[in-house]
Amino acid sequence: MEDVADAQLLHLKVQPLHGERLPSPPDVWDWQCFNSWKGKIWSIFADVLTADVRQAFINSLPEYLVSDDLSWLDEIIFGVSDRYLAFKVTTLA
Repeated sequence: MEDVADAQLLHLKVQPLHGERLPSPPDVWDWQCFNSWKGKIWSIFADVLTADVRQAFINSLPEYLVSDDLSWLDEIIFGVSDRYLAFKVTTLA
C-alpha cells in the first residue's frame, strides 16, 4: 500500500512541473499540448483519415477508443473505403 501512496505523491509532484517547464522545441511534439501537433498528424494521414472517415467516426462513435487496439479505426476506414488497413501496423512500419 505504501508503494501506491508513493506513486500518488510522485504523480502530484510531476504534474505541476509540466506548466513550469520551457516550451518544447518546434521539432518535438508535446503530448500534453494537443493543438501543437494535431494538424501535423491529420496531414500525415490525410490519404487514409479522409473527411468521410472523420464523418463516419462522428456518426458512429466506437464504444471504446484505445491506442493499443486500433481495430475500431480499421473498421471505420474499411466501411468508408473498402480498404483494409491494419492502422497500428502501418504506423509502426
